[in-house]
Amino acid sequence: MKKLLLLIILLISLTACVPSSNTETDTDSDSAENNDITLNGGDTDEVVSENLHNFTFIIRTEIINDLTLDPVGSDTGRADSMLARYKAVEDRYTCIINTGTVPANSSLTELKSSSAATSKFADIVETTFANVYNLHHSNLIISPEDVPNMDLTTEKWGLPSIFAATTFTDGKPYGFKPLYWGITPPTISNVMFYNQNLLKTFDLPDPGELYETNLWSWHNFNEIALALTQKIADDESIHAFSEPNDKYPAFLSAAITSNGGKYISKDYKNDWKFSLKEQNSVDAIEWVRNMVSNQKLAYRVSENHESNILDILAFVNLKTVFLVTDSYAGMTMNEEYLLSTFDENFRWISFPYGPKWEGKKSSIAIFSLNDQFAVMTTNFDTEKSFKIMDAIFEPLEDEDINSWKTYLKRNYFFYDEDFSTYFNLLKDAQSNDLIRLQSSNNKINSTLNDLLTGISVPSQAFELIEGIVLTGITE
Repeated sequence: MKKLLLLIILLISLTACVPSSNTETDTDSDSAENNDITLNGGDTDEVVSENLHNFTFIIRTEIINDLTLDPVGSDTGRADSMLARYKAVEDRYTCIINTGTVPANSSLTELKSSSAATSKFADIVETTFANVYNLHHSNLIISPEDVPNMDLTTEKWGLPSIFAATTFTDGKPYGFKPLYWGITPPTISNVMFYNQNLLKTFDLPDPGELYETNLWSWHNFNEIALALTQKIADDESIHAFSEPNDKYPAFLSAAITSNGGKYISKDYKNDWKFSLKEQNSVDAIEWVRNMVSNQKLAYRVSENHESNILDILAFVNLKTVFLVTDSYAGMTMNEEYLLSTFDENFRWISFPYGPKWEGKKSSIAIFSLNDQFAVMTTNFDTEKSFKIMDAIFEPLEDEDINSWKTYLKRNYFFYDEDFSTYFNLLKDAQSNDLIRLQSSNNKINSTLNDLLTGISVPSQAFELIEGIVLTGITE
């Protein structure tokens, strides 16, 4: 009997030593280690802390906007929520989060200097698409794909279009966009604003309705522009749009893209070639040239004026009915920007589609050189920095993973339809040929302006531009 009792005790003790087949306990432990617990009162109020011994996580932004990742000084409720989040993450991880705004394009110089001095300028930088390319070209940033726990299949870090646009030579994306906050709003280019009230006054078709029925074409845009200028012929100061030139090239650039044209493309050897003289692009240039030189539909802004927003100023002051401009997400809330003066008479839409456009209805949009992304520098610690960044960019207090869309819809758009158009354009936006021609852009646009206004003929202009392009391409 004693032997039997001892045997039973031995079996019980051995069973207690065997690891449980229930992995829930292990998963909970891993969650704490991998920073999976949210800070916004999700499924649990428990907050798992970890001492990172005052590790400093640095955020720098080169973006001027109504609200950026550096919310200090902003008096909005969302800025307060952002600051509260930074404080919560600092307390949770015993770390320091340092935010600051720096001059545009300064990160390139600063990161080169900090790399040489083995000091840290920033973990992440909020910057322009042009600078993402330049930072990558100088080997100063890392790819999100090189951060083991960064899940690029969620909107937390951006959309597939953003990753595709910031993929350059090695097949990896280098830009991302923490979307759950909606800050800074993701911008796109090749978009068009229009004055709905003026079009209604003259009983002309609404571009928004044409867009929804797949009739927003070059032809219908031109018909509206012609009818509009005929109806208001007694006021020669009102035109359809601002004449594109080297300072304001957006209309022509959008026209080229909207017909499937490109400035450069890869040939069968995977080498870059000049593509602006191919038929899709030539047709787009001729369409714009006809409206500018023959039909006189464009408003000529002062080329020597010190302001670089004369096209927006003309639109706001009712000199033009359509405005094509770069890098916007609806209307801005920043009172320093003219677009903050817009009211519900101003609508937001895609650029019209050319006859040779074969893409989806919503994919004419591009990311221009001034659209904004975030990057991780070579100072980024893939464990400590990511642990902090991952906690920071969870949804803000009382929000969920889709609240950023509601925030943008409520604050940047007058109409739900315009937000839907924006989101469709954003998720399908393309990269931009001109990202590899930054040093040549002004020369290209100036030469194209000479072509539009009749100063040069196509053969002369294309020969000159081809030389500029082929010597200016950077890989």
